[in-house]
Amino acid sequence: MSKGVKIAIGILLAVFVPGGIALAYGLDRIFKICVNINSYKFKTDLQYAFLDLQLQVKNPSFIAIGINSYSIDIFLNDKKIGKVENFNTKIIEPQKISYLSIPVKMDLIKSTATVLSSEIINYFGQKQYDKIIVSLNGKFTGKVMKIPVTFPITLKYSLKEIQQIMDTPSTPC
Repeated sequence: MSKGVKIAIGILLAVFVPGGIALAYGLDRIFKICVNINSYKFKTDLQYAFLDLQLQVKNPSFIAIGINSYSIDIFLNDKKIGKVENFNTKIIEPQKISYLSIPVKMDLIKSTATVLSSEIINYFGQKQYDKIIVSLNGKFTGKVMKIPVTFPITLKYSLKEIQQIMDTPSTPC
């Protein structure tokens, strides 16, 4: 191998190896994306209950993440109360916290028997909010540097924990 080829290979390795290591480190951090419930709003009318969950999403990497869609099942004490989907793109900037609003609309007439069991009614009546558990299970799909990726989301909080988060806002991610 000629001296010129060796120098060219050396220059290429000097440029691409650190870049590859940095890229691998960044991709590893992307998969450590942090998602938490930041707050919620709840209201009802005669037919529907509306729950607006505000999710805090932290991107610890140095690469922006484009979330193209999400599909999330929502449970109350392990009983499915709804599913939310969204197909609007949201960019999660690198090393920053972004917020996603997850609106849930539940038909009370159709789901009262399923969700409002006597157990849950008793917990609300006795203000035992630590026994009322909200769970989210689903996924975000998006792109990182034009590469399709999927991020699972699995959260489980009691209403008491969510209330504590709202009372003392912090950055749990």
